[in-house]
Order: sequence, then structure tokens, then C-alpha cells
Amino acid sequence: MFFKNVLFTFSAEIIMVGINAVVGILLARFLTVLDRGIMFLVMTLPILVYSFLDVGLSQANIYMLKKKEYAPRYVLGNSLAYCLVVGLVATIGLWLLRIPVQELVLKGMPKEAYIWMVLLVPVLLLSRMLLSFLRAYDRFDLFNLQRLLEGILLLTGISVIFFGFHGGLTQVIALYFGVMTTTLLFALVSLMITIPVELGFNGGMLKESFLYGSKIYAHNMLGFLNYRLSMYLLAIYLSPVEVAYYSLAASLGEMVWYIPDSVGLVLFPRLTAVEDAEIGPLTAKVGRFTMVFTALIGIGLLSTGWLLIPLVYGADYQASVIPLIVLMPGIMAMGLYKVLIRYFTAKDRQQWMVLAAVIGVAVTAIAIFVLLPLWGTNGAAAATAFGYAVMTLVLSFKFIGETSLNWRDMLLPKLAEVKQQFGVLKDMIVRFRMRKSAEKGAL
Repeated sequence: MFFKNVLFTFSAEIIMVGINAVVGILLARFLTVLDRGIMFLVMTLPILVYSFLDVGLSQANIYMLKKKEYAPRYVLGNSLAYCLVVGLVATIGLWLLRIPVQELVLKGMPKEAYIWMVLLVPVLLLSRMLLSFLRAYDRFDLFNLQRLLEGILLLTGISVIFFGFHGGLTQVIALYFGVMTTTLLFALVSLMITIPVELGFNGGMLKESFLYGSKIYAHNMLGFLNYRLSMYLLAIYLSPVEVAYYSLAASLGEMVWYIPDSVGLVLFPRLTAVEDAEIGPLTAKVGRFTMVFTALIGIGLLSTGWLLIPLVYGADYQASVIPLIVLMPGIMAMGLYKVLIRYFTAKDRQQWMVLAAVIGVAVTAIAIFVLLPLWGTNGAAAATAFGYAVMTLVLSFKFIGETSLNWRDMLLPKLAEVKQQFGVLKDMIVRFRMRKSAEKGAL
């Protein structure tokens, strides 16, 4: 079941890579470089605010359902109550702060588009919370379908806006809000057909959720800052044009994370369900397979990026090539980090994730303030890559110290394991063909 869920999740990620690539090309071709930089900020700022508000509750939901075996009605009721209250407060607060936010970060953004970005925050908060239940119940079919629906609707809508109505940035921002709202409704319906939707409230469980989630929350906030600190500083000290160059390089480079992210989504519920003694070896096994595939994709991007960026996105984006090359070693290192954090989360030892993230953010921030004035966008990329590498090293040394495993256990797959996984894949293909043959015979 684990390998099957990973395969399905990764297949969905591959489709999303293609959809996101086409969306990125359309945005680059039909918007100005300035508008594309603003659009990227609009798509990431609500995620930053969501990260502040989530307090690790979406991850805590999985832990409470799988490890603590709390009744779903209490977990769901607590989550919905929190989302409604906090989402409303955040929406009002962001609207009151609209002038300083637009002047500081969103320079050049149409004022009428700000409301759509603000409303994205409660939508994201509720959507991510509901999706955590699908993961907890191993409904990765519905989980992945929701993400595919989001990509398909976004691509279709952007195509209509650009080709049918010759629209611009404001219309694209409004579309993005509409797509996220639609997929929120899909997540709600998916949850209703997965578990009985009964609401309750359990104050003691909510407190326990906050205590568990707060450790994840600190790590997630620091991690998001590490991912996007360079971009926001570019927006503040330079302009959204530099953000457009950096964001394209980062978006292309982060495609290699589709593998560790897919693995991590499936791995965490699995780790919470096994005995403590099995968590370390299972994490190492998954980590070594993940790193091989991550490295192969990263090398492929490095070898083709210099040609594909100006050819596909336009000559204006030639300035994204060097940041991509500089970022890639750090991005590939983070593939292992994304697997290891599931180990520490399942062991309820998130303090080590937080420590690694604190060190990473500190290193990145210091490096940015040194390198940004010297090399601009390329300096921001170098600072980020260095921060990624430091985070991965810190967490890797702690993992090795706790489990008595070694670097080979984390990085190099064993021959017997490779044969076993190929056997599982072959068996799935055979069963799929047999099912298709049976369906044809029935017709």
C-alpha cells in the first residue's frame, strides 16, 4: 500500500509538473516581467500567512487520528472552529494593512486585485486542514485528485483569460482565488464521503494538538522563510522584476522536490503507525531511494536549463539561468532533509527540525546581506543554496547519531531493495493489464 500510494502521488506530481510548466510559460509570455513577479508574490504571500496561522494543526490532525486514535468528530470539530475564527481575524487584519503591504512588497500590484489575495488566506487554511484528514485515512486517490483538479482548472482558466479575453494580471489573480475556492469545496465533499462528518469539541485534545503542532509550526515557519526569504528581500530592496527572475529559477529547480514531497506525504502517516524501532530504518530506506531519483532529475535540469529557459520562457528570462545553476546543489540536498523531517515528526522530536531550520535561516540571512549587494539575484540564490545545505547536514548528523545508521544507509540503495521495488512495480503493471483485459472481455 505504501509503495502504491507513493507511486500514485508521484504520478500526480509528474502531471502537475507539466501543468505548472505550461502555466508558467503562459504567464511569462502574456504578462510583463514585472507582472509575473507580482503574480508570484501574490501566490506565495497567502501561503506565508497560512503558515503563520496553521500552528501545525494540519500535521497534528494526522498524529491525533493515527497515533492517539481520537474520535474523528473531535479532531474535525476542533479544526473547523479554529479555521473559522482565525481565518476571519486574518482577513480583517490583512485588509486593514493593505496600504503598507502593497507599498513594501507588492509594488505595482493593481489595488483592485488585493481583495482576492486577502480572501485566499482563509480558503487555504481550511483547504489544507481538510486535506490532512484525507492523508490520515490513506485516501491519496482523493488527495491527489484534488491537486490535479486545481492545476487543470488554473491552466484552463488562464488559457481562456489570455486567448479568449486578452486579460491581464487582475483577472489572473481573481481566477486563482476562484480555483482555490472550487478545490476547497471538492476537499469538503471528498471528506464527507470518506468519514462520517460529525462535529464535536474536545478542549483537552485541542490543547494536546497545539502542543504537538507548535513544534511543527516553528519548523514550518522557519522553513518557509528559508525557502522564500531571498525572494521577499529582492522585492523589498530591488523590484518585482528581480523576483520574476529568481522565482522562475527557484520554481524550475524545486521541481526536483516533487519526489521527496510525494514520498513525505505518504511516509508520515506510515511512520506514525509502525513501532518506534522501525521508524529509523524505514526512513533511511525511503531516503536513499529518494535521493537517487532527486539527483537524477536535478542533473537533468542542470544540463538543459541554460537552453530551455530562454527558448521556452523568452529571451527576457535569460537572467534566470545562473540563479538556477547556483540554487540546484542546495535544492538537491534538501531532498534528503524533506524525508528526515518525517522521522523527527513521527518521533515527536520536532525540536531538532526547529534547530536545523533556525541555523539554516540564520545562515541564509547573513549570506544574503553579504551577497545580495554584490551579486544581486545570483547572490540571493547562492545564499539560499548554502542555507539549504547547512539545514540538511545538521539534521542528517542528528539522525545518524540517534539511529546508529550511517551515510551509506541514507544515500545508497541496496541491490535487493531495488529488485524488490521493481518486482512490486511489475506486479502492479501485470494486475492493471489483467483488469483491463477483463473489462474488455466483459464488453
